[in-house]
Amino acid sequence: MNSLLNCVDLLKELIKVRSFSGREGEAASLIKEYLSSAGIDKVFFDRLGNIVAEIKGGGSGVVVLEGHMD
Repeated sequence: MNSLLNCVDLLKELIKVRSFSGREGEAASLIKEYLSSAGIDKVFFDRLGNIVAEIKGGGSGVVVLEGHMD
């Protein structure tokens, strides 16, 4: 339940942030900080300003999840 509460807290903070199209930097930084503090192996902005997060696994497959801040 703890991680669910952390998600709720994150969503509350995201609601407070103004993030119009093309100006999502503050929301992106908040999400990046959240992912980094959650122990994700690697979190960074790509050259277009997208957040990329990598979690190392033990298998040989790759899973890709894609989402939008809007």
